[in-house]
Amino acid sequence: AYAMEDGLLQFYNTLAAENPLPDMKKLFQRLAGFEEKHKKRLQQEYSQEHGENAPLIATAKTGRKSDIMEGGDRLSRFLESVRPRLNKPRDILELAISLESQALDLYGRLAQKSAVDKSKQLFRRLADEEMTHLNYLVQEFEERI
Repeated sequence: AYAMEDGLLQFYNTLAAENPLPDMKKLFQRLAGFEEKHKKRLQQEYSQEHGENAPLIATAKTGRKSDIMEGGDRLSRFLESVRPRLNKPRDILELAISLESQALDLYGRLAQKSAVDKSKQLFRRLADEEMTHLNYLVQEFEERI
């Protein structure tokens, strides 16, 4: 979950840096902020369970960024495949809605399958947050399109 949140954070930050439309840049930055909050939540919960100095993922030891996104695709490959199609606010919002929907589905399925109560609760909270993000994006879509 942490690696996927980090990958989507990088995705949104990359698109924010590349996008010439100020309102879309701001939207991407806001979405990146959502992912940063998820990363912090996951790190806090992991630290509570395993100790303050326990690395969350292997990349924490190496300092490298994750190349996995929510949805399971590789960031680099996904970015190259969608970049040419992100020319209008509608395209951008539809993609973001799709990504957040995938994350909502993933966390919902993980909550259902988890046999560990703490994990189940964590995945439910993450799913609830993804639903909040999705509602925000749908509202943005309806206001702009």
